[in-house]
Amino acid sequence: MNQRRRQRSKIASLYLWHRYIGLFATIFIILISLTGIALNHTDTLNLNATYLKKPILLDHYNIQAPRNIHHFRTDQHTVIQADDMVFVDQQPVYSGENKLIGSVPFGEFLIVSLTNKLLLFDGQHQLVETLEQADNVPKNIRRIGLNSDQQVFLASNGETYHLNSMLNIQVSSGPPLGIIWSEETALTEPLKAKAQQAYRSHIISLESFILDIHSGRFFGSLGVIFFDVISVLLMILAITGVIIWLKQTFKRG
Repeated sequence: MNQRRRQRSKIASLYLWHRYIGLFATIFIILISLTGIALNHTDTLNLNATYLKKPILLDHYNIQAPRNIHHFRTDQHTVIQADDMVFVDQQPVYSGENKLIGSVPFGEFLIVSLTNKLLLFDGQHQLVETLEQADNVPKNIRRIGLNSDQQVFLASNGETYHLNSMLNIQVSSGPPLGIIWSEETALTEPLKAKAQQAYRSHIISLESFILDIHSGRFFGSLGVIFFDVISVLLMILAITGVIIWLKQTFKRG
């Protein structure tokens, strides 16, 4: 009789542990399942091209404001480089170490000059052409500008270069006259704040954010350990479930 009571007590205790572990783990099972489903459909949901914008989340990741900001304007566009990111009209268009030198209109397009390359953008801020050293772009471009005929000129290493309508670059045959060079413009405080926010808002993709939640890394080193503990509890849940099922099966038999 006492043996039966002890056996029932063990089964009841096993049921209790199984129930509490199940309740505790349920929320994490849902979280891991939802984030896992989202990660399986990254391309469909466009997660790798969508970025965190909430300041509280960016602060959590310790995303700092850019240290260096350069600002150039044309009649229709604002071009800003914040550290290694280039923005045209607040839209990110390029990331790299080359310094922004200036920008000029080129028909219906916009040319953005970096120290060692030229970037050609259309009206939708899409990069349509990149000109580099292989395309005769001179090294160490210092200035870019337009003459009165809206022809594009580059200044580099004491030479002046002409960019024609076919995007061919050659040394200017004579000293060019009347060139208006693209000049850096001081940032107003509101525009500076927008540039800083635009920079911070294009660092952490939604894919990385969801992956960090899925793995527990979003919550720091303790979060990873906690998720490991949850994984162990889920294994215990599975084992206790099998044990309870086996005991019930043998009992009926």
